Amino acid sequence: MRTWISGAITGAILLCAAPALGQTARNAELTAKYGPCYALDEGRFTLAQRLGVCNTAIQSKAYQGEDLANLYLNRSEILNAKKETTAAQSDIDAALAAWPDIAETVAKRADYYLAEKKLDLAQADLDRAYKAQPGNWRVLYGRARLHLLRGESELAAKDSEAALKAQPGSALVQEQLSAIRAVGGDVDGAIAILDVLIAGQQDSEINYNARCYIRAVADRDLDKALADCDAALKIKPQQPDFLDSRGLVYLRMGRFAESIADYTAAISLADDPEPTSFYGRGLAEQKSGDQMSAAADFQAAQSLSPGIDKKFDTLAMIAD
Repeated sequence: MRTWISGAITGAILLCAAPALGQTARNAELTAKYGPCYALDEGRFTLAQRLGVCNTAIQSKAYQGEDLANLYLNRSEILNAKKETTAAQSDIDAALAAWPDIAETVAKRADYYLAEKKLDLAQADLDRAYKAQPGNWRVLYGRARLHLLRGESELAAKDSEAALKAQPGSALVQEQLSAIRAVGGDVDGAIAILDVLIAGQQDSEINYNARCYIRAVADRDLDKALADCDAALKIKPQQPDFLDSRGLVYLRMGRFAESIADYTAAISLADDPEPTSFYGRGLAEQKSGDQMSAAADFQAAQSLSPGIDKKFDTLAMIAD
């Protein structure tokens, strides 16, 4: 959420349902003739209409290689939305057979599913991408994320380290590895990675926030955590994830009014507020004596993330 996952999604991947269209020789022709097959669903076309356009393009047998792979991958997205997962997975296989290098785009699409907690769909993409290109760093990165979300820290670390070996110096992978180490209990190791990234000024606001959040979750060095959250917010003010992190710092410090203010701002500014913002605000309200508001926030948090009350004070929070 507010650590490496947030940075990955907002930094360079996607927050849309459709895979990125590769730069192929026939892009202009494809988008002109079969636009709905590629278009995001903005209400202009039904899923059935989009599927029909994709079918027409594929059945024309006029395309091959990367062009054909993109058509199959777009169609698989529509089939997933229609919950026709078996057919969707067949289309992933067809896309990879037509052009194996689409494996990286398949892995990037899995990030969308991971963010939506659609872990089975993400695994379908990642398993097939890995079979096609087992050494692709982007595929390994996605597999590590999936393992971490499933609580498989050792497997996550293995894939993340392999991704870093395949893509030395990648800030994205190092941010991920920091989160994996933190969840596994190596808070010092996690912070050491972020220290290096911040010194190199790579994704500095993301990593200031990550270092703040890890310390806050671990309930240690809270003055340093606050300084890091302040630094992140100075670079990117009014960022909900950063306010959520600082809300936790203030909660740990017993500065409940400031915690409530930051959590409230995070909830107000976010399109989809984090359950931790509701739960953290509930704790601050509870400790301030406002039991009615606390109960409402706890209920909201549980509706978004059942079991959050058992996870909130653990390092497993960092994986979400």
